[in-house]
Amino acid sequence: MSKMATLFAKAPTTTQTYKILPLPKRISWIDAARGFCIILVVIGHAINGIQGAGLTAREGMLYNIYYFIYTFHMPAFFVLSGLLARPSVNKNGEKFFKNIIKNIAYPYFLYGSIQLLVMNVFSNQLNRPAPFDIFEFRYLFIGSPSQFWFLKTLFLMHVVYLISKKYINIHWFLLICITLRGCSELLPIPADLGGFSDFAIFYAIGVLFSEDSIDWPSRCRFSLLWVGVFGFLWFVFATASLSIHDPIVGGSALRGSLLPASIAGSLFVFVLSGSKYIENINALLYIGRNTLPIFCLHVLFVAGTRIVLAKFFGISEVMLILPAAIFAGIAGPLMIVAIAERFRIRSALGLG
Repeated sequence: MSKMATLFAKAPTTTQTYKILPLPKRISWIDAARGFCIILVVIGHAINGIQGAGLTAREGMLYNIYYFIYTFHMPAFFVLSGLLARPSVNKNGEKFFKNIIKNIAYPYFLYGSIQLLVMNVFSNQLNRPAPFDIFEFRYLFIGSPSQFWFLKTLFLMHVVYLISKKYINIHWFLLICITLRGCSELLPIPADLGGFSDFAIFYAIGVLFSEDSIDWPSRCRFSLLWVGVFGFLWFVFATASLSIHDPIVGGSALRGSLLPASIAGSLFVFVLSGSKYIENINALLYIGRNTLPIFCLHVLFVAGTRIVLAKFFGISEVMLILPAAIFAGIAGPLMIVAIAERFRIRSALGLG
């Protein structure tokens, strides 16, 4: 047996017993939930860019929308990742590792480099102009460029879970993640580990409930009732923690007081995505199936649209710039995907 196969071998059944789930190729409610969440990512970055450009104040309605989005959209992504990780690892850990290299590490370095290059070349057009600095590429290894912290953190979570599964059961894994979350509230955490300590608890929750809950949103009875319950709880918890100039809006870590809102908001989106009214919306499912390319490319399209409209055409009306930037942030990457599929280079371009 090769060293790689040995590393990813299952733990002895005396330590822990795993049930291998027959995972369907696509799970509609997960695609729908991903679609919702990636749309919220694009909206959040579009609002942030407009505020950073001074086109609107960092308060009022857009500020509140930005805040409510950030209370749960990234935690939801990590829960979804954990839900899918457990059956995939149980089925074939070595293949899982190769997949995260291909679908997470490779896009991280490729599109992180492209975004850093574009931002350096056109830095005089950005909200915070700066001279060209080749050393900014160090952020690919120390820290993360812009939104790509998520891919780096997710890759680390997958690797840690993959290795730890051989030695500890999922309940210990969750307990360790809870402990790390507590440490992030009390101790200064290095930037490269900050995302892991803040969000690993959500990934672990997804892993823990994967076997019992991966099809729950689609089979949930009275789904609209639960949508209302979780939506109400999310709004109440998020509103209770809202403050003027909230740190999360400034890019700070997710505060512990927002954990109830993060969990309720994630459940709200999951149950909503599993309802018969949402689960079969083809456009939303298509967006959800192309989360990776949208995530990697949307900032270039969002920022580019804002810059062209505001600086080249002199348009300062936020209600014109915002929808245009959001549309470009979703449609632009999907156009790249269509071209890549036409020439059969999607995999080579790291677009999933």
